[in-house]
Amino acid sequence: MLPAPSTAPAAPAPLPAAALEALARRGRLAMLLSALSFGLMAVTARSASAELGAAQVAFVRFAVGLACVGAVGAARPGLVQVRRPGLLFWRGAFGGVAVLLYFVAIQRLGAGLATLVNYTFPLWAALFAAATLGERLTARVGAGMALSTAGLAAVVGLDELGRLLSGLGDPGVRLGLACGLVSSVSGGAATTVVRAARRTESALAVFGSFCLVGLAVCLPFALAEWRPVTASLAWRLVVMGLLSFVAQVLFSWALRYVTAGAGSVSTQLTVVVAYAMGALLLGEVPPPSALAGGGLVVAGVLWSSPPARPGPDGRT
Repeated sequence: MLPAPSTAPAAPAPLPAAALEALARRGRLAMLLSALSFGLMAVTARSASAELGAAQVAFVRFAVGLACVGAVGAARPGLVQVRRPGLLFWRGAFGGVAVLLYFVAIQRLGAGLATLVNYTFPLWAALFAAATLGERLTARVGAGMALSTAGLAAVVGLDELGRLLSGLGDPGVRLGLACGLVSSVSGGAATTVVRAARRTESALAVFGSFCLVGLAVCLPFALAEWRPVTASLAWRLVVMGLLSFVAQVLFSWALRYVTAGAGSVSTQLTVVVAYAMGALLLGEVPPPSALAGGGLVVAGVLWSSPPARPGPDGRT
């Protein structure tokens, strides 16, 4: 009797070195464009949150993103591939909480500082990936977290940090910092889920689940503080949503092909863009101590992310 044919999928054929390098270049470019779009989105969200509640702004972001996914999916149904809906749900749940709290932080702290706190998420992603994906946790991650913590303390200021911890500081700043930190932790969990999901799911499916579940997360809070949207504000909200769509899809696509080191460098560009555009467009100029502390935070994130080699099919 002949043996039954194997049903196991064939391993992907190794790509030539030139093809691997081309994929890596595209991945790095996508990460850079994603970081630029995320930074600009933070500034537009800050501008909109001067007139609307943070939950409403986050809700509109998700609504615009979901509309974009629906339009692209209708034109190209093959781009929306869902194989593990449970995993996509958790991507949306963690991501929805992260965005909601990030927008509260933007409203309370400004675009630059809120983005700086939120973009420590690669440190948490490293911890979660070690616990769930079997990735090795090194001393670099611990050193990076210590350096970033020192940087955040320098940004806030030791005197102000002492007042905040003792309950004597500005309650709005205290709320913003707390939301930013929890947002970072949730964002790290979401990034870990994205890395797992991108092994089987399309970038558009990952973003669509993010928007759909994120809408549900924001809905009760948005309804509680809903305000009418003026015509002058509507265009800023649409631009914010489109920037989010472009940034998130590029980010999800690039995670399949870039190394951890390259990805972390690119994400930290978002902090620079948010600070620069906040100063240029909104007049939110940080003091020198904040810039120095911000440099320590960025350095800590970058130090904790050593490079990884892509696999034979160009994926990491």
